[in-house]
Amino acid sequence: NNCPVATIFVDFKQAFDQLWWDGCLGKLQRLGIPLAYVFWIETWLKGRSGFIEINGKRSAPFPILRGAPKGSCFT
Repeated sequence: NNCPVATIFVDFKQAFDQLWWDGCLGKLQRLGIPLAYVFWIETWLKGRSGFIEINGKRSAPFPILRGAPKGSCFT
């Protein structure tokens, strides 16, 4: 009936725990955040690992290559 329609699509699967570190750090630099803080954030994000535990048995540790620690200001 020729009425305008606005639609928003949200891909929730991609929305959570997908923080792209290099993109985020580059954006912080472009915003003028001092490099010392950017380097601190980079150190805090990178070098983390995780494991899966089921019924008391743990998997081998694996590197975490994206995302941020749960409960942090970046999540």
